[in-house]
Amino acid sequence: MTNATDDTGTDTLTVNATNEGSVGLVVADATLVVGNEYVDVGGPNATTTVDGDGDTALWLGDETLRVEVAQNDTATTIEEGTRVVLVVESGVRDAATVTEVSA
Repeated sequence: MTNATDDTGTDTLTVNATNEGSVGLVVADATLVVGNEYVDVGGPNATTTVDGDGDTALWLGDETLRVEVAQNDTATTIEEGTRVVLVVESGVRDAATVTEVSA
């Protein structure tokens, strides 16, 4: 996972991750764990783009997935140090801790 940031100005968690493998992944099959709460990446509480394209369903090798989740769409208080884990369909996962930024 490249990074996980909490924009305190917009109360939005942003996670960026690069697919370093050779296998394409389905964006909607990924799961984000924020603190101890599951966020369905393909669900209504997350906005996703792959290399800036919000209409694609595939996350190919060397492409960057960006997931944005509004603080009010989670029960977890997102703040500096909150642990975030991204899990993909093959069970591969990566983690980061949240860094706070302001717009």
